[in-house]
Amino acid sequence: ANLKKCPFCSGQAEISLQNLKDYNNCFVCRAYCTECGASIKKQYTVPYGSKRPDYEAKQFIAKQWNKRST
Repeated sequence: ANLKKCPFCSGQAEISLQNLKDYNNCFVCRAYCTECGASIKKQYTVPYGSKRPDYEAKQFIAKQWNKRST
C-alpha cells in the first residue's frame, strides 16, 4: 500500500495489522508515522470469501491515512 508522508512532520508512514483471534477476517489496522508517532487505528472486517484479506486490510487503512482535508 502506498502511504503519503505524515501530514504533521512529513515523516515516513508504515502499517501494522493485528488479526482478531476469533475472527479470521477481522483486523485492527494501524497506520503510523515512524518519526513523530502520529497514527490512526481502525477495525476492518474483510468481506467473506476474500482471497487476500491482509492485502485488503492494508488497502483500507492506507486509504484512511491518505485522506487529506481540502
